[in-house]
Amino acid sequence: MRAALTRRLKSELLTIEIATQVSAFVMAFGRLPDFLDGHQHVHLLPQVRDAFLKVVAETAPNAWVRQCGRARGARRLRDRKALVLDVLSLGFRSKAQHLGIASIRPSPALSFQPKATTPRFSRAFSMACRTAA
Repeated sequence: MRAALTRRLKSELLTIEIATQVSAFVMAFGRLPDFLDGHQHVHLLPQVRDAFLKVVAETAPNAWVRQCGRARGARRLRDRKALVLDVLSLGFRSKAQHLGIASIRPSPALSFQPKATTPRFSRAFSMACRTAA
């Protein structure tokens, strides 16, 4: 994560890897994907984001990508992980829009840890549904 935030990754290798994964999808399913994202939000990190969006724009321009920022009304300051994802999503969302790539918001439980209790999830899910509309 630190290497991506400080732009010390090799951009060309990121682009090759992402393009290879899209090609593997096409080989397996015979068509381009409808939706793309990265495992554990890695596609939001600055260098990964740039390579990811470049590959999507060039190889699957009609695919949707997931941006992980919460709707304004759903933002709570005490959720550190969600705040980081909100900040990273700002750059991702604007770059995707600039490239003409459609993006969708994530599931309401995005930043919950597995130990989240059912009542907490229910409240968050209800709030996310209200603010997403």
